[in-house]
Amino acid sequence: MTHREPYAICITKGGHLRKAEPVFCEAALNVIRQAVRESKLTYEAGGLFLGDRTGPEWTVREAVIVPSAERDRHAFVLDGLKATQLLREAEVRSEGALSFLGIWHSHVTGIMRFSEMDREANRKLYEQTGIFLSALVVSCPENGKLRMTVWKIEEGNADEAVRIMDF
Repeated sequence: MTHREPYAICITKGGHLRKAEPVFCEAALNVIRQAVRESKLTYEAGGLFLGDRTGPEWTVREAVIVPSAERDRHAFVLDGLKATQLLREAEVRSEGALSFLGIWHSHVTGIMRFSEMDREANRKLYEQTGIFLSALVVSCPENGKLRMTVWKIEEGNADEAVRIMDF
């Protein structure tokens, strides 16, 4: 099952081009849901988005949990060596069908904006990979679901969210 809703449409009825939102397969959302629930909001969880890009369309097929280099209630520091290892394993397992699309992590405080540390990590990762997705996940007490806001990091900046979803 894939979360599409009115997403991943690149041309409006009037023929105007607009930004395509990334599409998330249910399996990827389940991994994120499990990681955040297991953290019991006592520490930030995070990992990688894997999938494929076809032109403007990004399809996240898997989310992979990557241990934080530091287990801190208010910080997720992606373990770069472990992330690279997991990415390589996924590329081999999928025979090249899966590639790196981005990163995600939870904020236990419920704040849906990047910290200075997050912004610096996005800038550094952009220098290494080019355009990628970066997402924050928080708990929504009003509906008991998780809310994920996804930004496309271009030129090292997260100017506007390309997808907001509850799951």
